[in-house]
Parts: sequence; structure tokens; C-alpha cells
Amino acid sequence: MAMTADEQAYDVQVEFTVPEWHNRFWAIPILGIVVKLILLIPHLIILSILSYVVGLLFLITWIPVLFGGRYPSWGYELIGGYLRWYISANAYLSGLTDRYPPFRFGKAPEGEEPYEVDVEFNVPEEHNRFWAIPVIGFLVKLIIVIPHLILIYVLGIVAAVLHLVTWVPVLLNGHYPSWGYEIIGGYFRYYTRVSAYTYGLTDQYPPFRLGR
Repeated sequence: MAMTADEQAYDVQVEFTVPEWHNRFWAIPILGIVVKLILLIPHLIILSILSYVVGLLFLITWIPVLFGGRYPSWGYELIGGYLRWYISANAYLSGLTDRYPPFRFGKAPEGEEPYEVDVEFNVPEEHNRFWAIPVIGFLVKLIIVIPHLILIYVLGIVAAVLHLVTWVPVLLNGHYPSWGYEIIGGYFRYYTRVSAYTYGLTDQYPPFRLGR
């Protein structure tokens, strides 16, 4: 189905590069996921620490928005970078990519092959100062994202269940199913957009869709 200009212009885009084939080792039941979890331990530790750092940074991002109408650039670099890192690690764990995720907030430096999970943030010229009003702005935002939070919870369960069967086509023919990118990848896209909106990286209300 064709997308409208408004849909294409959303401030947060998450794209997945589909490789020609996937390593069947990662599809071996239990063994593949256990090895991946072990390999991801450094990422899980760093992301756990960063989640607290991001929470603390979020407590002060409202100041430049309220007084200057601009979300701080370091917010995109650190909070946005945290979301990029988080999604990259989870995409690897879910089998959307076989490439080990990089230890970085930003995108690949010039000359390096881009990672197969791409998270882009469009920086608006100004932000709505209402959302930066202490307590009130955040409470209103939490209330209006309740439908999204419910859907994220349900979709998270669906994605987890589907992940239990994605190994079958990979083990049999070396290809991750297209519906895995649409649903599991779509869940990560949805999660990233709602998180970015909640953190104030964008003022655009997130769309109710898994696709672009």
C-alpha cells in the first residue's frame, strides 16, 4: 500500500538491510540463542548502565526546550544513540541480522560498512515548549501514549512468540522469513518511535503502524 507524504515524513525511521542469506548456526535450537546471549553480555551490561544514564539525562532535556525551543544536540547523540544501540543489539538477538552489533551510539564512520540496522532521527527546527513544562508536559504525554504502550506490550509478546519459530526457515534454507522483518522488525520500529516521542526527540505523535 502506498504511503502518504505525512507517513514518509515521520521524524524517526528504522530500516533493516536484508542479507542474501543467514548463518544456519544461529538457528540451531537453544544452542544458537544461548551463544548469542553470551556474546551479547558486554552489550547488555553497557545498555543496562546507559538506561539509568538516559533516565537522568531525560530529567534535564526539558530545560533547553522550555527556554529555547530546541532539543539539545547531545540528547540526539546520547538518548537517540542509546535507542539506536538498543535496537541494533535486539535485532541481532532476534536474528534480523547476523552481524555483531557495534559498540557505538552513532552511525558507521565514513569508509566503514554501515550496520544492517539503521535508525535515523530528523531534527525539527523547533520543539513545542508545552511538552517541556515540568511534570505537566510529561504527564499529558504519558496519558496520550497509553494506547501505544498497550500495543507495544501486546506486540512484544507476539514478537517473542514468533521469534520461537523464525529459526525453522533459517535452519532449512538459510533465509530469515520476510514476515519476521515485517512483524518483529516492525515491532522494533514501533518501539523506537514511541520511545523517541516519549523522550522528546520528536513532537510528532507516533503512527499506529509497524511499517515505514
